[in-house]
Amino acid sequence: MYQNRKRKWGWVFVGSGVCIVTISFVTYGLVGNEKDVNSSPVVKYAEDDPTDTDVAEQKIRSILYSNGPENASLNVARPGEKIISKVDQDEMRSQKMAVTGEMPVPTYAKIESQPVQQANNNLHNIFLSGNAKNSTGIIVPLKEHDEKKQDTSFDAMKAASLTTLVQREQSNDVFRDVHKSVLKERQPGSSFPKQIRASKRSITGDDAGTTSRTVVALNELSRSAQEPDISGGDEKVEFDSRFLNGNAKDVDVSRYAEGNPVMPGNYNLDVLVNDQLKLNAMILYIDDGNKNISPFVTEKTLTQLGIKYSLKSQDKMKKAGEDYYNLLKVTPGIKVRFDQETQELNISIPQLYIENRPDGYIDPSLWDEGITAGTFSYDVNAYHSDNADDSSDSVYSGLHYGLNFGEWRFRSRGALNWESGNKATYDSQEAWLQRDIASLKSQLVIGQSSTRGDTFDSVAVKGIHLYNDDRMLTGAESGYAPTIKGVANTNAKVTVKQNGNIIKQVTVPPGPFEITDITPSGFGNDLDVTLTEADGREQHFSVPFSSVSQLLREDSLRWEVALGQLDQDGLYHSPDIATASVYYGLTDKLTTYAGFQSTDQDYDAFLLGSAVNTALGAFAFDATQSYATLPDIGKWNGTSYRLSYSQQLAQSKTSVNVAAWRYATEHYLSLSDATNIYDQLKHTQNQAQWVISDYQRLKDQLQVNITQPLDFYNEYWGSLYVSGSWNRYWSEQSNTQYSLGYSNAFRWGTYSITAQRSYDENNDSDDSVYLSFNLPFEKLSPNFKKKYGFTDVNMGLRSDSDGTTQLDASTNGNSTDNRFNYSLNTSYSADSNQSGNNLTQVGGNVNYASRFGPWNASLSGSDRGDKQMSLGASGGMILYHGGLVFVPDNIDSANTIALVSAPGAEGSHVGSSDNQIDHSGYGVVTNLSPYHRNMVNVDISQLDNSVYLDNTSATVIPDAGAVVEVSFKTKVGTPYVFDIMTEQHSHIPFGADVYDENNEWLSAVGQGGKVLLRGMKDTGTLHIKWGEDTSQQCYVNYHLPARNDKKNTSMLLSAMLCKQNN
Repeated sequence: MYQNRKRKWGWVFVGSGVCIVTISFVTYGLVGNEKDVNSSPVVKYAEDDPTDTDVAEQKIRSILYSNGPENASLNVARPGEKIISKVDQDEMRSQKMAVTGEMPVPTYAKIESQPVQQANNNLHNIFLSGNAKNSTGIIVPLKEHDEKKQDTSFDAMKAASLTTLVQREQSNDVFRDVHKSVLKERQPGSSFPKQIRASKRSITGDDAGTTSRTVVALNELSRSAQEPDISGGDEKVEFDSRFLNGNAKDVDVSRYAEGNPVMPGNYNLDVLVNDQLKLNAMILYIDDGNKNISPFVTEKTLTQLGIKYSLKSQDKMKKAGEDYYNLLKVTPGIKVRFDQETQELNISIPQLYIENRPDGYIDPSLWDEGITAGTFSYDVNAYHSDNADDSSDSVYSGLHYGLNFGEWRFRSRGALNWESGNKATYDSQEAWLQRDIASLKSQLVIGQSSTRGDTFDSVAVKGIHLYNDDRMLTGAESGYAPTIKGVANTNAKVTVKQNGNIIKQVTVPPGPFEITDITPSGFGNDLDVTLTEADGREQHFSVPFSSVSQLLREDSLRWEVALGQLDQDGLYHSPDIATASVYYGLTDKLTTYAGFQSTDQDYDAFLLGSAVNTALGAFAFDATQSYATLPDIGKWNGTSYRLSYSQQLAQSKTSVNVAAWRYATEHYLSLSDATNIYDQLKHTQNQAQWVISDYQRLKDQLQVNITQPLDFYNEYWGSLYVSGSWNRYWSEQSNTQYSLGYSNAFRWGTYSITAQRSYDENNDSDDSVYLSFNLPFEKLSPNFKKKYGFTDVNMGLRSDSDGTTQLDASTNGNSTDNRFNYSLNTSYSADSNQSGNNLTQVGGNVNYASRFGPWNASLSGSDRGDKQMSLGASGGMILYHGGLVFVPDNIDSANTIALVSAPGAEGSHVGSSDNQIDHSGYGVVTNLSPYHRNMVNVDISQLDNSVYLDNTSATVIPDAGAVVEVSFKTKVGTPYVFDIMTEQHSHIPFGADVYDENNEWLSAVGQGGKVLLRGMKDTGTLHIKWGEDTSQQCYVNYHLPARNDKKNTSMLLSAMLCKQNN
């Protein structure tokens, strides 16, 4: 409980060169623990009548720098006026605002579109929020209202702290956030409306109508002191340098008068449009010639952002050979917010000027075809075996080659084989040339390729293959999803859930609505829709969702065409072939499709089918009619039917998938059947009846998979699955296999059990049961891995109906950096039908992730004297204009690659893999998604302090198979802290700009005249500038000392003199 309050007033400079604030020193008589500060020097000086404010300033400032007052509350006064000696307690409400406390306070550095009372309440809460040490941020009301007009629209009243981040360094650097703060003042004599005066009196104890300025000292490094700048308005800002402390008042703050305190330069920023992240791009802040520092972007960036724009030559500037346009001039109503703390640029723009595109849409003109580069990868395995009868050696090398030039991709793969006693042979397996066709959203392949196999069975073709590429579509366009339809009575919110998870939420106007761009997961589970009206009323309904591969969204198209020669091994003669297929989404529930195949061996086949999504599941049914003319036999015509079904039951969570049911009449022939039979009849002496009877032609087929999670009473009891396949042929042969499995977890690990039965073509059965366990050691003993290096143990027991029983056991481990992983294994098998036929084997392997790719070695042996050894290595390399870069991954035709350049950042991880920047400054990311935005990141957490990256992430949108070069600008060198003083041995003003000999801006002066610089030449000159007058500029000639060999340390250069004459 507070008692006996006293107030004394005085002028005080708060902070380091930022503002003057009048504070009151409050003393409290504390009940039980009385603390009297009346004897404090602070109070003594405050009691003085400081007619000489400079003397008062020096005295009180020295006290603040030593002990500082524990309690201070806000007061307002004009510079030079007599300080009030006493104020009535009831009129003045003391607001505790500690200048030298420990905790920073949050600030309302920008208040927009709020009534003044609410703004003042926010400020009031700030003043009461606790202690704030060394507070230097500033908040002031900006706009006046004529009391006579009785303007009750107080949205125009704002409070703002205009700040700029003049230097942003890595988190382990000193002075990582240095800010300039500037202040806008009211004109003396103007008055506030009554509401503002009353509110202000309650906060500050002073009448707003008799005070020219309100200054609130807040924490310099608090988040709100870094509130983003808003650009694009016409509002100008006025400044009074008298509110800056000491020599800081000499700093030229006129450049901030246009409302944009962003330093000129290049900024790599995350760009948002109406609060939605779009991309990461280079934004240039340039002086547009009207004392405005405005953001400039390329036309490519505008297109990528989806903004409707109109470009004018007067708003253009050329930088580095490229045209940049003033972002604030490209379309009406545009505003930008630059948050320098998060390095985000948020563009606010009316919806009218945004292209109507589905979420995730990317203009094809933005696809990056990459650089000219050659790729090569290998997978080599050498094997040696010894047994009682013989020994052998072999080497296998799988090879992939590639060459990118412009939009074209050449790819080839082959295999080199060698066995002891034989010569090495090379088998060329595939070679093709490929490029995308953006206008058709398709891929063109010339050479060897295979069809997709979604209509007919996949076939390999040498020739031309053209097909649409779903990867070029957005997530809301590809795959299948139903359309959600309804009617809203008001402005309503529509929420779509699947499995209890929200997958879409939109606001719709009154009337009918359709939602077509949802992206559900999996191939089943109905969608739960909630329509919430403006008055709170809710409607709930369910939309069936099951899918099979043939289903498409409404109005979607999928197609494929291939022409050439059939590429099939074992044929005497390969026929010419033409094949095509097309799918079209007629409605959001029905898709139709068709296809044909034809060869020059008198074979034709036509297919027609439909797929539908129903409440009972998703169905697809098609029929294929084949026509063939066979040598010595004649015409064979037949029909095949196929049914697919998929359903996931929401209540029981049962998943049912009938992958395919087929039935074919006796004379139906697939393309493969017809080609093989024709080839044998045409080029062998075999009789036609034997060829037909010996060839296995499918009669009917069924494949079923059922999965059932066992969830009862909110407890999980494991998962059960059943699968089976049944095949019968017209040759009266058949084969069948089905299995039943169960898996679950327990306290120390997981286990599973599987029972399987199979029948071969002679109807002989084989039964087997397999039981397996996985036991992580950390569940048995948390310190086990630390002591012994192994992580888990796996055990398995298999028994089959022929009397064989096998027991397997293995244990695995890895190094702390995951570069090494290793395992030991053993197995024991026994045959109950043959005594002495038991076998025990022991083995182990080790893998090492090198910078060139994974290496592996294995060794095993048995109690019969058998031995096996192997060595393996894989990796790749990229040859480009800068040289040769090794890739620690295989590179095949599916890889889309980012070649990352970050000189000096050796050891940094790139992307989501373990790939690192090598000693030459290059790294490789091999798993980019083509035609989509990919964020390429450099992890600098392991870098020492001598390496600085201007940015650590970049966005790329590559073509399929492209090698995209991604460069990160780095600065390498010991960071130096320059402690700079003028010739009069006073500190350089806070916020002064620092330039090099080429007049390139380097940084800004921080508190105490200190500047952090890196990547400097051994000798040079710094130009310090805080105004246009020659008296506001000086030069520092420096010579750097020897480099510091210690990592993560900076070097201080003390007492560097800044001379007015260079």
